[in-house]
Amino acid sequence: MAGKPKRNWTYWKIRFAQECKRNSKLTVEKFCEQFELNYTTAKRYIKKKDNAKLLKKLDHEITEIDAFCDMLREVRTEDDAKRYLSALRQSLELTESIMVDSVREFKKGIALGEGLPPGEAGRLALDAAERLRKVALELQGAPADDEDFGWPLTKRFWPHWYQRDFVFDFPSTLKKQGKEAFIFAFIGGIRSGKTFSGAQKFGELCWRNRGCTLAVYAPTYRMLEDATKKTFLEVLHDKGISYHYNKSENKIILFGDTTVLFRSMDDPEHLRGPTLAGAWIDEGGQMKTDAAFRVIQGRVSDPAGEELCILVTTTPDGLGWLYDILVEEKEKHHVVEYHARTDWNHTLPQGYFDRLDSSFDERYAKQELGGEWIDIFAGQAYWNFSRTKHIIKGDRPYDRALPLIIMFDLNVDPMCWNIGQAYNEGKIRITKILDEIHLRSAATEHAAKEFAKRYRGHKAGVIIYGDSTCRHRSTKTTRTDYEIIMSTLKEKKFNNVEMRIGKNNPRVTDRIAAHNAQLLDLKGRVHLFIHESCTYTIRDYEKVAIKPGTRDLDKTSDPSLTHHTDAIGYYIAKEFPVRGIKVNTAA
Repeated sequence: MAGKPKRNWTYWKIRFAQECKRNSKLTVEKFCEQFELNYTTAKRYIKKKDNAKLLKKLDHEITEIDAFCDMLREVRTEDDAKRYLSALRQSLELTESIMVDSVREFKKGIALGEGLPPGEAGRLALDAAERLRKVALELQGAPADDEDFGWPLTKRFWPHWYQRDFVFDFPSTLKKQGKEAFIFAFIGGIRSGKTFSGAQKFGELCWRNRGCTLAVYAPTYRMLEDATKKTFLEVLHDKGISYHYNKSENKIILFGDTTVLFRSMDDPEHLRGPTLAGAWIDEGGQMKTDAAFRVIQGRVSDPAGEELCILVTTTPDGLGWLYDILVEEKEKHHVVEYHARTDWNHTLPQGYFDRLDSSFDERYAKQELGGEWIDIFAGQAYWNFSRTKHIIKGDRPYDRALPLIIMFDLNVDPMCWNIGQAYNEGKIRITKILDEIHLRSAATEHAAKEFAKRYRGHKAGVIIYGDSTCRHRSTKTTRTDYEIIMSTLKEKKFNNVEMRIGKNNPRVTDRIAAHNAQLLDLKGRVHLFIHESCTYTIRDYEKVAIKPGTRDLDKTSDPSLTHHTDAIGYYIAKEFPVRGIKVNTAA
């Protein structure tokens, strides 16, 4: 009996394809008679030739790709002179899983109506094939199988999709596409793998410029040693590439004839001298001026270099000099820019972004997590402050069972202290600024005595935060400010006094960003409150501004401003730093 099928047409298409495998002469008409289907309707939905050929073709392709994957796995296990070119083999691995998975998803989507839509799966397969073609073109002229040296680009390195173009693009490869490239800039959010990708690409750049001198740069010596240089040497170790290290000159020799210098950018004049075939600048956005960059740019000019270029890996830092070079003057400097967001890195641990919710505000998150070029440091410094959200009215919520927090700035006139307390409210930390000490032409000891007078008898302990320069003795006294405070409080019978002072002050931009995140985080939660009696502090929040054209606070228009918010900022930067979460993103 003819009529509507008992199942949907996806089922009947699959069933028809299966019957065709058993009987190649089966027609749609006979199939409809057998299962009592309406022939006119079935003919529109059941495509005998397309389905049968497609399924047969897909089965054949999957068999071939499975064999290809097996071959690759066998090759990886071999350790003899007949192995494939290391770079080519590793590059093929990038496309292996994409091609296999996408073809299987394509088959599933066509035959079963499940999985990825066929069009999307097909595009994935085509993209993988195109990537493979580009890699093969790029590797033309690679060393022969029996070479002792080489740079296995993707050994122990599986770049995320958003890192691949940055890693694979070089001046010679882009020239084939009609593009001139000299600066390759990877601009990304924190933990998007910028430094790790930069180290991988720089190693390949060293190989392509065999026999030349190249250099690695970071804004400060500490950053160079603790992050950039360390990452590059770890990459060498992971790939099994040996090198000779000259500690006195802070350089290494790769491949027996290629010199890599490691230099900090804090003194641009010291960067003059060597002629380079390539350079890598990590976190260049943290430099206040372009002086060091201009020197480096002029040094990359070795006529013996095969791939003359500069790599830049950084998180954007406002619309400063780096923005001008990479964006405004992009054509002039032959810049190729690559972008990445933090949330594109799927290897970040579970809960990572939940921890960031209280460390970033919406405005700062666009820069630090979104990798966007935005001028966040312009106008009012503490843009999230609001009298309606942050002011505590009425009695001060002083709790004798909680430690008191002293926050102070190194200043004599006025001497500025803030006193607060902190506690947990659910999963977030709340800080309340209860009081302020604002003395004209006073010494540290006077402020300490004023604190002791106001909080006499407090037994729950005291924690001190402030300017790290207060650790140092001056020519006028043999005691530091902190020693004076500790001595005075001990004399006034305060017990359990603790100092939490960093070795160095944080960057002003980081301190302001952390401060704004405490005022209002990504989820719209307030972590910081100020009692209405702190009139000088509130005035700071409303009037302190960024000095135009800089990333510094404007301390010239009104010298009485900035001190109280600076004091609170040292506490916030120590306890709630915007750059304090360390996560391995090498995967």
